Amino acid sequence: MLVFRQARFSIAAIADLDARLQDADNLDAIRQACDELISDNVSKSTRQSPVQVPVRHGSDLRSLVTAYIETNKPASLQSLLASQIEEICNTLLSDQFSLNTEPNFEKAVQRVRDYDDVLLPVLPAFATLGYWGDEVHQRLVGSAIERVANFYESAEMPRDRLYKVWISWRKYPPTLLAYVVGFAAWLNGRFSTLHILQSNLHLIEQGRREPLMIELNHWRTESKEDWNNLISPKQQRLTPVSEHLLSVCSQAMSGLVMQTPTELQHQFDRFEYFLGLVHHYGDCSALSDAESGWGPIGRFLWTRFGRRASGETMTEEFLREAAAERKWPGVDAGFFDGDPKRVEPAIRGYDRFLQRVITGIPGFF
Repeated sequence: MLVFRQARFSIAAIADLDARLQDADNLDAIRQACDELISDNVSKSTRQSPVQVPVRHGSDLRSLVTAYIETNKPASLQSLLASQIEEICNTLLSDQFSLNTEPNFEKAVQRVRDYDDVLLPVLPAFATLGYWGDEVHQRLVGSAIERVANFYESAEMPRDRLYKVWISWRKYPPTLLAYVVGFAAWLNGRFSTLHILQSNLHLIEQGRREPLMIELNHWRTESKEDWNNLISPKQQRLTPVSEHLLSVCSQAMSGLVMQTPTELQHQFDRFEYFLGLVHHYGDCSALSDAESGWGPIGRFLWTRFGRRASGETMTEEFLREAAAERKWPGVDAGFFDGDPKRVEPAIRGYDRFLQRVITGIPGFF
C-alpha cells in the first residue's frame, strides 16, 4: 500500500483496493484489482504499465499458500501452484539453461545460481506445504514436483552438441523441491508426506518410468565428481550436493520453523540418514538380500561417523530411539512395510552398508 500512497492515489481509492485484496483468493484477482486502480486514477497520457504485484516473492507466496491451507481451498491452491510451476518450467527450457554450452567452473557456478534464483521464490511455499499439508496438499505438491521432473520428456531436444553434465543437472530442480518438502515434513513428523515422496512419485526418462526419489538419490550421489570438479575444484568434498541442499533448504525454512541453525543441521543429517535407510531397506527387499542393497549417503557420513565425529554415531542414535519407541515413527505411514519389528534390522543393515562405504574412503578414520 505504501507504493500506492507514494504514487498519490486517493485515500478512498487505496481503502477500496485494500478491501478487494482482502477478498482476493488468487493472483489474477489481485492483479485485476491493482490494474483497475491505476486505470481509474491515472490519466491516459501519464499511465504506466500495469503494476505486477510480486506474489512470486517467497513471503507473499507462502502467505497465500498458508491461507489456502487454513481456509481449505484446494482448488485455489492448485491454480496457484500450476501457474508458478508453468512459469518455472518455461524458464528452465530457455537459453539460460542451454545444453550445448561447454561446461567450465564459471558457467557451472552460474548455472547452480540460476537454478536457485528460479526456484527460491517458491521454496518457502513448498516448505509450508511439506510442514503443514494434509492428504490433499500432499497430492498437489507431489504433482508439482513430478511436473518439474518430467516436463523435459515432451520438450524437443536441441540438435547441436549436447553436454551430458547439463542434461544430468536437470535433476537438480526436482531434487531441490523434493528436499524442501521432505525436510519440512520431517521437521513436523509428517511421515505420510515422506512416504508419498518416496513411493508415489515417478520420473519419466526416455520412455522409462522409475520411482522418482530413487532416481534423484542416485543422481545426488553419482554427481559428486562433476559437482566437485565444476563447483569446488580446490576443495573436493564427500557430499557436495547435500551441503548445498542444506544451505538452500535452511533458507526456505526461515520464518516457518524455530530451530537454530545448529539444530537444523542436525535434523537435516537425520533426514538424509532416514532417506538412505528407507532406500536401502527397499533395495534389499527388491533383491531379497539384506547384504546387497544400496542406499544414498549424506552429510551425516562425515559429521556423525569417523574421526571428525563426536558422541554417538547416527546409527546409534536411530537404534536408541527405535528401542525406546513401541512403534517407531513412520511405520504407520507405511515405511518398513508397516512392521515395527523390521525397523532395527533395517537400521543395522544400512549401517553395515555404510561401514563398507567408509572402508573404501582413504583416510576416513
